[in-house]
Amino acid sequence: MLEKDATGFLNQVETEIGVSKVSQRLKLDSKVFKGVSINVENYNNETSSMIASLPQVKKLWPVSLIKVPDLEVSWTGKESKNKRQTNSTNWPPHVMTQVDKLRAKGFTGEGLRIGIVDTGIDYTHPALGGCYGPGCLVEFGYDLVGESYDGTNAPVPDEDPFEECIGHGTHVAGIIAAMENPMGFTGASPGVKLGMYRTFGCSGLTSGDVILAGVIKAFEDGSDIITGSIGSPNGWAGEAFAVAVSRIVDAGVPCTFAAGNQVGGTEGLFGLSNPSSGDGVMSISSYQNEGEDSAGKVSAFTSWGPSFELTLAPSFGLQEVARGIKEPDLIKRLLASTAKPNLSQSYGDDGFDAGLGPVVQQGAGMVQAYAAAYTNSIVSVAGISFNDTDNLVSETSFTVTNVGDTVVAYNVSHVPALTAITLNDIYRQSTPGLSTSYATLKFQPVAFSLEPNASAEVRVSINPPEGLDPPTLPVYSGWVVINGTDADGEIALSVPYIGVAGSMQNVTVLAAHRIHLSRSDDNTNPEVQADTTFQIAVPASHPKWAQPLLNTSDLVLPAGVLPDQFLWLVMGSAEVRLEAIPIAPPGSEQNQGAKGNGIGAITLGNIAGYPMTFRRPFGWFSPWSGELADGSWAPAGRYQLSIFALKIMADRALPESWDRYDSPEFIIRYV
Repeated sequence: MLEKDATGFLNQVETEIGVSKVSQRLKLDSKVFKGVSINVENYNNETSSMIASLPQVKKLWPVSLIKVPDLEVSWTGKESKNKRQTNSTNWPPHVMTQVDKLRAKGFTGEGLRIGIVDTGIDYTHPALGGCYGPGCLVEFGYDLVGESYDGTNAPVPDEDPFEECIGHGTHVAGIIAAMENPMGFTGASPGVKLGMYRTFGCSGLTSGDVILAGVIKAFEDGSDIITGSIGSPNGWAGEAFAVAVSRIVDAGVPCTFAAGNQVGGTEGLFGLSNPSSGDGVMSISSYQNEGEDSAGKVSAFTSWGPSFELTLAPSFGLQEVARGIKEPDLIKRLLASTAKPNLSQSYGDDGFDAGLGPVVQQGAGMVQAYAAAYTNSIVSVAGISFNDTDNLVSETSFTVTNVGDTVVAYNVSHVPALTAITLNDIYRQSTPGLSTSYATLKFQPVAFSLEPNASAEVRVSINPPEGLDPPTLPVYSGWVVINGTDADGEIALSVPYIGVAGSMQNVTVLAAHRIHLSRSDDNTNPEVQADTTFQIAVPASHPKWAQPLLNTSDLVLPAGVLPDQFLWLVMGSAEVRLEAIPIAPPGSEQNQGAKGNGIGAITLGNIAGYPMTFRRPFGWFSPWSGELADGSWAPAGRYQLSIFALKIMADRALPESWDRYDSPEFIIRYV
């Protein structure tokens, strides 16, 4: 997927790049994102490099496969004969989030259009109105894929988002807007109009470009809010999906997306899904319902934050709320400042009597919809990041504004959360360890009063927690609590904060001791010995480079076998390079095309397909045919491949900002 004007682009790829079979998947032509996703037959790293080198291409991203979240439905009420709720306002999730109080005042979300990007919807269900189109609950939407889409074949779109083979989108729609039904419950906002943008076929798989197209269409169709319980692990704000959704937020449409649904916390800290890691996007955690053993705590499948840039996420546990406003930033601040922090999901396993869950696990806390809608005090920030020890924001401030009609007296205090430990050795813990070592915060002033429409600045200084092991990357967090009293009673506000009691830049990114050079013809991925000769097909542009084929041996591989470099990131990296370094024989000059790369190596540059940007912790193989990122070819000779992974928050101009791995030396021979 690439960002550019798509007009005439396919012909350009075929003529200038020389690709014979290229087809357009989706054209994205919106004020928030202009681009195209394409299929290229016999795609390889060289193809992507050549496409990226075209002057019209602003940015190139791979199209990833995305699996629909697992849907687990369980009854948490009484025996079967008592399953029907006698009063929908007592529905436990609504009570937990104060939606019941808003509903009691007649708020149903009437007048709002909510666009859902998901698997489709069974609008024939009585609780969803039984129909589709004007006058129905499900009033608008689109099917971007068709029944048979599996993430790789051609989408077959149509105007009808109906789906009954998966049910995830129907489930989400019911949470938002289910109408009165025999079970006696309703959705949080049954007065809204729903739009469904189907982005999954019945296989349960889709692709990132399709989901992005669904979000953009929901925006273009006039959705007041766009939501999705979908995404893929990444954790960076610069990925295409996150960038586009952030632009929609900037255009004035609130967007809420799941922090992630990695069952069992398999990603550990820094495991956010895109696009929830995007700037301004509301990253949503999930809480367990009443009736569960862990009621009121964050669901185990919710992914942990923060982002690699140390932005605060998840934002909170959410169901939709109305206050008569649509400004995304203000909505986010209202929901965050009035949210209710809750106990950690795993505190009992760690031997603690009790402890508030880390902000990077639960966000600001569980949304309190009524409090957000009716608070008479507004805080200027949704959260605070004190950054890491290298970039510590030791002092910061925010403002509190009294938007009520009476004087409010405030006092400021600190409530810490459990500190979460990211690493064991250099590896993320899938279930982070927890600690009761807390930061110390000081405030000025600690008490103040505000007349109606007046504001006051609260200055905050911090001392990070002591006694922790910085290389394990402890993430501390908590809340600045602002309690107030006015003529009507008490006011409870809080500002969540996070920080890292260690250096992000010092964290190992590249697992060099687990990396090796392999061969492309063996699925067991054996490590090749130094001085191995690879006999590679001669480039069509350099027929005179062809040499006679050598007999195979332990150090001479059969024709067509490529050097295949394994890479493994143990933390995210904003840029990964894989560069070809020519090794000159003793007494000879370096390859004339080689030059310094600015970070300590004499190199021919990146191999085709590199650099890669905004990579999450993951492992992958990259075969090399001899082609370089600029479309040229490395001449025959002795080489090593060098991996450079940019450390988090590091200055890319400095050699020490990059983790590095050098492969064994090997020989390229064109045949």
